[in-house]
Amino acid sequence: MSKKKDQDLNAEDQALWQSFCEEISDGLTSSPEVEDFESLLEGYEARRPQPSKPGKPSPQRVLKRQTDQLQSPSSADKRQERRLPPKGLADVDRRTRQKLRRGQFAVQAILDLHGHDRYAAFDRLTAFVQTHYHRGTRVVLVITGKGLLSPDGTGILKKSLPRWIEDQPLSNYILDYTLARGKDGGGGAYYLLIRRKS
Repeated sequence: MSKKKDQDLNAEDQALWQSFCEEISDGLTSSPEVEDFESLLEGYEARRPQPSKPGKPSPQRVLKRQTDQLQSPSSADKRQERRLPPKGLADVDRRTRQKLRRGQFAVQAILDLHGHDRYAAFDRLTAFVQTHYHRGTRVVLVITGKGLLSPDGTGILKKSLPRWIEDQPLSNYILDYTLARGKDGGGGAYYLLIRRKS
């Protein structure tokens, strides 16, 4: 068997396979008669480990499930994340903030940062926001991606964008931001509310 297939076998199957290989190697040296084959088969069945109860998950599966739950925020956590007001940005009235969080503003421009490293993404975001500030655009959508393929399951751009927005120079141009609704990218995109040009 190949190493890949050996890795896919659970402990019970590996023990059974090892037992089978040992019996075969013994059989090659002593070449059992055909009548002995049935007794040999009965011996395998007697030694075969009994499968665990179907309702009880294996310890590895339980550990994986618990690890996944720790790493991925629950839907309640995601809802709470949407409600938190951003730090370091200007106060926005409650109604405007609610409309932004509900995705009720028309998105006037979109920036897709997929495939960019953090430095190029920051430069593109800064130029994009400054351009739309000068044009008088109010709401833009910035797509960072969810980062599901990254080692920790959360993308670098998704984590970095809120910090960039709350710091200079972007905080001079942005009033508020929030995660986008599902129709606009969900957890992999942000709505930005740009200040009016004064």
